[in-house]
Parts: sequence; C-alpha cells; structure tokens
Amino acid sequence: MDLATRFEWQQLHTRHRFHHVGGANYLALDINTALPDYHGFVNRSLWDVTSRLEVNGPLNPKEWTTLTTMLISQARYSYRMQGGALYIFGVPSPLSAIDFQFEYISHYGVYNPVTLQNTETYTDDTSYPRLPARLILADIKWRWKANKGLPYAEDQRAFELMITDTIGREPQSDLVLDQQDQRLLSAGPNLLVAAGSWPL
Repeated sequence: MDLATRFEWQQLHTRHRFHHVGGANYLALDINTALPDYHGFVNRSLWDVTSRLEVNGPLNPKEWTTLTTMLISQARYSYRMQGGALYIFGVPSPLSAIDFQFEYISHYGVYNPVTLQNTETYTDDTSYPRLPARLILADIKWRWKANKGLPYAEDQRAFELMITDTIGREPQSDLVLDQQDQRLLSAGPNLLVAAGSWPL
C-alpha cells in the first residue's frame, strides 16, 4: 500500500470504460462511488469510444460555466473533473448512449484473478502484486527485520535504491502539450495553418 502511492507507476495505470446516457448537471461518472481505488487521472486519456474522438478538457471553471450557460454547440464532447466526479458536456440521446473510456492511476497494488479485480491487500491465495515482486519482497524483508528488532538499515537502504532504479526505468511521456496546444485541439475539425507558413 505504501509503494503504490509513492510514484505514478505504469503498472498501476488502469483503464475504465463506462456507458454514458446523460446525467443531471452533465454528471457522467461519480468516481468516488464507481472507482474506490482511484488515485489520479491520466491526462489526455478520456475518449469517446463510440465516435473514436478524444474528449476535450479538462476545462477550467470559467470555460465550463461559459459552455454550460451558453449551451455552445461543439464538434466534440468536453469534460471537467469536480468534487470527485466526471462531468461531460454534450448530452447524448438516451437512445444512442455513448461509451467513454479513460485511464487512471490506481492505488490498489494487488490483482485478484478469481474476482478479476484490483484489491488493496491480498484477499486470496492466488492474488499477486501488480508492482514488481522483487520490490515487494525487499520491502517485506526490511520491515520484518525492523519489527523483530534486528538491524535493518542496510536492507532499507538497498530497498530505497531498488525503488529509485525501478522508477528511473519507468516509461515516460515524450510530449507535454502546453496550454496553446490544448486550445488548438479544442477547436475541432478544421484546417490548421502553421504560424509563419504564409507569405506576407
């Protein structure tokens, strides 16, 4: 449990797919209820699976208020995270509900193959860690020694070095979009001319 919350582990990224028919005040998913293992949202991972389009967002409070007050027609859905819930603007017809999916970081570091669910602790004999087993064993080793009153500092140091090494080998995103790129993406289908590519 301690390891799962110390870093944004790729092994703990979890994909969630849900069916959205439109909710009160554009509520699409109550994350607190639906995902008890939710730790954080993975940016640019929310997609309208039905239309195969990325959902625009997250919108800030001003953008969201403008959109929902003016009821601006859009080419794509837009979203906002607020109060432990996901809101999507652009209400689908109940007869043609839309499938959405996104990735989030889970803080459940154990997988139970019997229930096919992530769990916080080992709930079954067949449960196994989602993080590398060598990290779990090294963590248990120094904690066990500390609990028994045995010298454990060297084992703890080796464990911390192992974590640093593993974190350094984790795959990272190569591209980080700035705010201007986000605005261009929210423009919807359009002909985009790169700055400086036209004659003066």
